[in-house]
Amino acid sequence: MLIQNVGWRAIYWIAFLPIIVVALAYAVLPESMIIYLRKGNTGKIREILKKANPEFKPSEEDVYEVSAVNKTKATLVHSPVNSGSETAAKPTG
Repeated sequence: MLIQNVGWRAIYWIAFLPIIVVALAYAVLPESMIIYLRKGNTGKIREILKKANPEFKPSEEDVYEVSAVNKTKATLVHSPVNSGSETAAKPTG
């Protein structure tokens, strides 16, 4: 029905839009802090933190590290609702 109304070329271009959006997002969005730490790019970390908080005063002596929470993987363990316990995250690995 849609093809009859707008033609196959319009459908083709609509399907092509997500590729353009992903390419733009890749170019514009920054890497994660973990990636910058692994690459040793602390200058980029300082730049991002300064953008996030203009009051941040970076120093060359600053040391950046990943917290223990981000180093471990967590899985959700579900407990039945009628037992009174809540769903909790349990570290693995």
